[in-house]
Amino acid sequence: MRWLAALAAAVLVAAACSGGKPDVERREEPREAVGGHPLGAKWNWYRYRDSPSILAGIERLRGGSTFLEVVWCYAERDDGRPGPDWSVYDGQVRQAADLGYEPMIKLRTGTCALTGGADDGSPLDDPSSLPADPDAYDAFVTEAVSRYAAQGVHRWAIENEIDARNSWSPAPADYEAFATRVAGVVRDADPDAAVYDSGLSGTVYGVTFAADQLEEGDPAGAADLYEGSYRRGVPGSQRFPPGDTAGAVTAAAHGDLGRRVQEALDVTVRLAQDGVIDRWQLHWYEPVDVLPTALADLRARLPDGFAIEAWEAGVYWPGADYDPAEHAAETVRLVAELLAEGVDRVVYLPVFYTVGGRQPAEIWRGLYEPSGQARPAATAFETMTTLTTGARKFTALGDTGLGIDRPDGSVAIVWNRTLPAPPPGATATDPTGAPVPWTSSLDVGTTPVLVRSARPLDVLARSLGP
Repeated sequence: MRWLAALAAAVLVAAACSGGKPDVERREEPREAVGGHPLGAKWNWYRYRDSPSILAGIERLRGGSTFLEVVWCYAERDDGRPGPDWSVYDGQVRQAADLGYEPMIKLRTGTCALTGGADDGSPLDDPSSLPADPDAYDAFVTEAVSRYAAQGVHRWAIENEIDARNSWSPAPADYEAFATRVAGVVRDADPDAAVYDSGLSGTVYGVTFAADQLEEGDPAGAADLYEGSYRRGVPGSQRFPPGDTAGAVTAAAHGDLGRRVQEALDVTVRLAQDGVIDRWQLHWYEPVDVLPTALADLRARLPDGFAIEAWEAGVYWPGADYDPAEHAAETVRLVAELLAEGVDRVVYLPVFYTVGGRQPAEIWRGLYEPSGQARPAATAFETMTTLTTGARKFTALGDTGLGIDRPDGSVAIVWNRTLPAPPPGATATDPTGAPVPWTSSLDVGTTPVLVRSARPLDVLARSLGP
């Protein structure tokens, strides 16, 4: 499946040129949707078979995308065999295709003797470092890209989250020349390649854009954006501490980590402006309320119409106050907000939390319990997969809605608004598919309501009001 979506409309040109903070605008022009669906999922490649219910859920989401990481230090590890060991990656590419997904690949170096570092025996978990011999890495990338392009892989990301030291040990500034070189190698090996950046952590945007607002003389707006971005979590779990003051923004932005993430964003934006990368790889796990502002600020920095795809989207929610019902509601709204804002691909991560993995407790919430029991969010995401499969167009419905034009009618996903009496034949459900009573006006809060109709989208949208 090759997901193609035409981005429409110039975005925030005046704000970008003036240097001021852009207004939050929606992608109001309808975008055509061709084949398959724009969603996807990422699961643990080694543990998914342990639970038949998780496997069944993965299979129900087929038709979208997933990704894997190809790590130089692992493939070229010193195990006595000549040349790279492709067996793990061959299996993952085949597994994705067999399950009905389009595989995408992140190319990573890792850390080992090939990068001038010590091999600690766990190359799959190490951060990436610069290659000691760039020509040797070029040869590896050429072989990897040629091998998997022949198997239908044409989406290539260069590294992962260069803002995070546990993913990229050099300074973000070192990524610019490295990514420029690797992008050229990828394109030489695969003329059909789409090249992506490393996919910055979603935590990059709140502190960076809040700092911009502060500098532009909007301390209240800066404090609101910062608080909204980092409000969720337990002490010690957040990358940036919560706060609701301009002072909290200043402290976070001027700290070592704050400076690093801002540098990472600046470097990656330059790669987009210089044509080194073709598409922006968005990672987003933060509260959905701040997503439209973050996307508007991001688009003000990127070239006009630059494509954005969410390779990693999910819900960061550590702690005992986790609410499964709210998780389901936020999952629907997350997908709807991204599609309404013109994001072309939404891959949910993780499908399930792996007990005994890197994290001692679940902080990024899976669609399934580790036991395999489906959470309400699994039902909600499957519903969004069904509704977007075969969709002809996606249209933003004002500031709080997504319209889906389907061959069998239309769907409106709305939140934070009042609906009039239902139009003839329309039905309403909550994110899990439970019917919502609707006889006269209906007040919809932060939990989205899904309105289905056999009528065309423009007719349904008009009947629901502004």
